[in-house]
Amino acid sequence: MKQLLKRKEGRSMPEISTASLPDIIFMLLFFFMVVTVMRTEDMKLNVELPATEENEKVKSTAEKISIVVHHEVDAVMVNSTAIGLPELESYLGTIVADTHLSDRLSIPVYLRVDRATAMGRLYEVKLALRKTGLRKVQYIVDSKRK
Repeated sequence: MKQLLKRKEGRSMPEISTASLPDIIFMLLFFFMVVTVMRTEDMKLNVELPATEENEKVKSTAEKISIVVHHEVDAVMVNSTAIGLPELESYLGTIVADTHLSDRLSIPVYLRVDRATAMGRLYEVKLALRKTGLRKVQYIVDSKRK
């Protein structure tokens, strides 16, 4: 049995062919590109957005702030972080602390507000945005329901 496992003297190991390696790597890359889902935000609240008849998509390259307001939760989600309403102004201030006041006007703030949310809660959020100098507020809504 040991004789079968021994190599003959002077005989070298055969080389492994790497000719098909680029094809295999390309197929793996293509597979992962197809099955991977890219998400920019992690929605932790199920928000039912109000419907509108006229809406337009806005494309922006600036750094954005996304705020989700739900009617049942006492906190709001700011870029996937839960923040209480009393601390919202100070938290937004820390986000834009190193930004000049004139540059804050161009930072888009996307509001996702549940349709059952009281206007008082939305007013508190908008007041905190106004105090921190974030004035470019855009509401995210559903397209017209049929």
